[in-house]
Amino acid sequence: MHKRPSSRVRPLAAFTVLLLLAVGQALFSQINALGGQSSDFESLARQATAAREQGNPGDAIRFYQQALEVQPSWEEGWWFVGTLLYDQNRFAEALPAFAKVTEVDPKLGPAWSFLGLCAFETKDYPAALAALGKGHELGTEQVPSIGKVADYHLALLLIEHGDFDRATTLLTSGFIHGQVADQVKVALGLALLRVPLLPDQVDPSKDGVVATAGDIAVLKAQNQWAEARSSCQQALKDYPQIPNFKSACGSISGPASAAQQKASATELTETTRLFARDTAQLATNAAKASGSSTAFDELRRKAAAARDGGNINDAVRFYDQALQLNPDWQEGWRELSLIYFGSGQYFDAIESLKHLVGLRPDFGTAWALLGLSEYETKDYKNALIHLEKAQGLGIQESPEAIRIAQYHLGVLLNRNGEFDRSIELLSVGHPEGPLVARWNMALGMGLLRVGKLPEEIPAAQQTLYTTAGQAASLLANSKYDEAFPIFEKLLKDYPHTPFLHYAYGAALASLSQYEEAEAQLQEEIKISPSSALPYLRMAFIDLKTHRASDALAAAQKAVQLAPTSPEAHYVLGRALLGLGDTTQAIQELTAADEMMPNSPEIHFHLARAYSKAKQPEKADQERDTFARLNAIAEHQRSLRGSQAYGASHEQETDLSLPPVAATSETASTPK
Repeated sequence: MHKRPSSRVRPLAAFTVLLLLAVGQALFSQINALGGQSSDFESLARQATAAREQGNPGDAIRFYQQALEVQPSWEEGWWFVGTLLYDQNRFAEALPAFAKVTEVDPKLGPAWSFLGLCAFETKDYPAALAALGKGHELGTEQVPSIGKVADYHLALLLIEHGDFDRATTLLTSGFIHGQVADQVKVALGLALLRVPLLPDQVDPSKDGVVATAGDIAVLKAQNQWAEARSSCQQALKDYPQIPNFKSACGSISGPASAAQQKASATELTETTRLFARDTAQLATNAAKASGSSTAFDELRRKAAAARDGGNINDAVRFYDQALQLNPDWQEGWRELSLIYFGSGQYFDAIESLKHLVGLRPDFGTAWALLGLSEYETKDYKNALIHLEKAQGLGIQESPEAIRIAQYHLGVLLNRNGEFDRSIELLSVGHPEGPLVARWNMALGMGLLRVGKLPEEIPAAQQTLYTTAGQAASLLANSKYDEAFPIFEKLLKDYPHTPFLHYAYGAALASLSQYEEAEAQLQEEIKISPSSALPYLRMAFIDLKTHRASDALAAAQKAVQLAPTSPEAHYVLGRALLGLGDTTQAIQELTAADEMMPNSPEIHFHLARAYSKAKQPEKADQERDTFARLNAIAEHQRSLRGSQAYGASHEQETDLSLPPVAATSETASTPK
């Protein structure tokens, strides 16, 4: 697993060498044996192979390069030099190696794709577009997992080139089945709004707009026309200043809607101006400031002195003047944003922080401060995006500052309906002082699945959610003896509260108190008859108690109520498997996998189903996938148990996962 890139999509951070080497070996196993090789070449080739297989890339690259000096036409050598350099993020050095492979074997699609990805990383976008297009045309069957990565970057470059319809077709043909990754949604959003920019070129204040457009584009691609039209109507209310939304939403009239025509040069220029980062003025200021280092140093000194002396107005003035002279001064933008944030000038803080994250896209603290500023200005969509980005990068601040960011992210996850993520996030926190009550209230709202902000809750209901949060915190720490009396009192005082019976029933089930749990879940069904959750929980209990027929009925009801729920299809598949209907079980488990990739549990039961269906090869494949995903899940659980919110950590669904580290049958997401 690898850390989330901060602001740009990279073709690779690092990936497992052995798998790539195995793939490469298979690629070139059919190459004609080279005759007349010198003993020097043979010796160097053996040393290169040994170093590579022993995980010593530095030695392997050196021996391969020496062997290639002896025999420059050795295609396999160029391939491994390129992939080993690529593995180390030495993209500029890998370029000539892949170029040589394409020269020797011009029909090898993966080589063109790697060449294009290296060109993308070195920002030679015209060359990247040409090479990735060639790789897509030839196909990447020899290295299937690189195909998704290459196609994603090809789509980005088509967008940057203004070819939005081709980009949309490419993305919707390969990435919209099941769970759609955030990076793909961003790309689809840029295409829908006809924004000819790469993701890292977009002004952070427009991230929410692009994310909304991406959600609409996914609904459109999945033929969910009613939901797409409803989302469009809301988007037009939320973003009336974005003219592209009107034309984009105007095309959503049903499956037969015509593709939008190619945007004119004038429209592209105007859209670029609206969405792009404001770097032009900074570049102008920097050019004007050439040779003014003495003036800058004096202003920097005055700004620091005014700040330390508590003269805020003077500090702002001096920082502003110094930044006019040196717009790349990261410390200046940071100090200016802190002054604005500390004095409640959140809009000004946002402008300063946008410059800072542009200069330091990997600075999690800046993204957190940006998200908190946006929260205060009620820009909740952007606040959620940027606080999540900060979580992925890590926040290097005081524990109190980290907890404040963690709390606001939990609140926004609740507002977005991501209750389980909110509970997981807030359950591991240890707030102190005045934050405790607010924290417990947000945690309780997550437990009871209330999609609002804490400040929107009437005073009469605040005790309910604060107390529920205390119970949730106790459950997270396995203090059931203390949590259960709280649940019982809450049920006595608030017997008709939605999801209170469900939460208590789930807690009872975790202690194998199944009869008591089922009684609570039955009560929840009376209160929340349209929710699939109690049926899901009952189905799992039935499976644990070996009542497959009862599990089948509950699971079928869950699928009926929530047809897009991967958990519902998963439990239905397990129930069918328990009843011996392997064909239908495989169908349901496969549907669950498409909706929720990278779940080890799904692949475990798919392996069982294929084994019972007498399909041993598929069963072995699923076992291998389960073992890999389970190892990743165990690693993530250990990270969650040992790291605070502010520590940088990896995400299972992060698109920065290495494209070739995953097995070819499961790799489905770009970096």
